[in-house]
Amino acid sequence: MAKKRTRRLKSVATELVKKAREAMLTSVQVFNNPQIEFKSELFIVTNIIAWTYLLHAHYRKKKIEYRRRKQGGTRFQRTRHGAFYYWGLEECLDSADCPLDDIVKKSLRFLIGIRHEIEHQMTRRIDDQLSAKFQASALNFNDTIKKLFGKRFALDSEQAFSIQFAGISEDAAKELMAQADLPQHIQTYIVQFENGLTQAEYDDPRFLLPRCVCTEDIEREDRSRQGRGVRRGWFRHRRGDQQGVPQGNGESKVPP
Repeated sequence: MAKKRTRRLKSVATELVKKAREAMLTSVQVFNNPQIEFKSELFIVTNIIAWTYLLHAHYRKKKIEYRRRKQGGTRFQRTRHGAFYYWGLEECLDSADCPLDDIVKKSLRFLIGIRHEIEHQMTRRIDDQLSAKFQASALNFNDTIKKLFGKRFALDSEQAFSIQFAGISEDAAKELMAQADLPQHIQTYIVQFENGLTQAEYDDPRFLLPRCVCTEDIEREDRSRQGRGVRRGWFRHRRGDQQGVPQGNGESKVPP
């Protein structure tokens, strides 16, 4: 009689961590690929898969049940073919045992909401408007995987890990913040979600990473002395603001 094969707890958790890591690397590589125009949608889907696997690995490691139960009962839900249903990312975030900080959870809930808005309909280009939040999510993932499973799983050493931000002019930055080409349903969702945040939460780089832009130096004498035609500065805007203008000293001037 053949000996029954058993899987060790650690082997499943490790497999989930590896899949989570590969999914996040894939999402960033897709976003950085100049030949792909369907960037945001693909990033969000693979990013959510990465976070889901990572939290499944954590719950598995801690022996926390993450199978989905039938409503109002103790029995587990199964697919048509008998496999267990496991928690989606939202359920992982709702758990009292979730290891993530509140601001990281809110960053993920934002992306989940965007996915709900775009998964059943075509959207116009949204990459530029959302890329800062994408990079924040990728960096949060890297911090979390190191914290939960050790530095050997870190993505820092991967050459393709950083989401690429192209330098943009001041006029382009202001036009970008106006979000003129953003679909109305997505713009409405973003405004409603961000209005539910405190200013401290909105300014937290774990939710929205500051965008680095190139701005023209208005002082010609300074430009000739420095021998450069552009000056780098951080572009941040407050919720609802459409007219943030990057300044040469690295601060963003925002109307009251």
